[in-house]
Amino acid sequence: MRIIIVDDEPFARAELREILVSDLGQQVVAECVDPNEARRAIATHAPDAVFLDIEMPRQSGLQLAAELEAEGHPPVVFVTAHAKYACDAFDVSPVDYILKPADPSRCRRALRRIERLLQVRRGVPSELPGTAYLDRVFVKDQGRLVHLSMREIEAIEAMGNYVKIHARSRTFVVRASLTSIEARLNPMTFLRAHRSHIVNLTKINEIVLARHGDFTIILQSGLAVPLSRVYRERFDSFVLTALPA
Repeated sequence: MRIIIVDDEPFARAELREILVSDLGQQVVAECVDPNEARRAIATHAPDAVFLDIEMPRQSGLQLAAELEAEGHPPVVFVTAHAKYACDAFDVSPVDYILKPADPSRCRRALRRIERLLQVRRGVPSELPGTAYLDRVFVKDQGRLVHLSMREIEAIEAMGNYVKIHARSRTFVVRASLTSIEARLNPMTFLRAHRSHIVNLTKINEIVLARHGDFTIILQSGLAVPLSRVYRERFDSFVLTALPA
């Protein structure tokens, strides 16, 4: 995969290049210090993806990402030291949001998502016609098809060879694996919270401490979903700490 790195910090660029090239076998075709330099590099190299910092001296990476989203290419992965931009990042549909120091496993996951997106754009047969992620589903319910927007779905729960979709204060049962569905969901909206649960981040009301270092997610409907220590780190990018008044 041909990748451009955009970051004003030389050490951060070197660290990310080492992960992408040496650890993951990708090709870094250009390194840029700001969005203006990145625009020229993108026009020259036509990369498959851009790994983009957010806070840079002359311009925010969010503006460049918004331009690339409007043009439809290339996909963006934010790599930043700041969790506070996670909410703003939703507006420009990045493939992933990675906190520094970048971790090879997180970069590998981002690359898998980019590859799925590129397959769709290249016309490779896929279960996702015309888009990288699902934005709606139809579920069978008592002999009829019910249309659900992804915005309506609160959580998805594994149940043997089936999954339970929690939406509209109801539960819809679908024959599928949780892993296959997870691959089709936007990772900036839906996150795995437990080996048996995926939650919609926009539906979370609060997260409370449970036993043995685990947490419980309370959704807007009142539904409680476990958040295990294994998956808790994924939520760190979206957490801001409130200071006492």
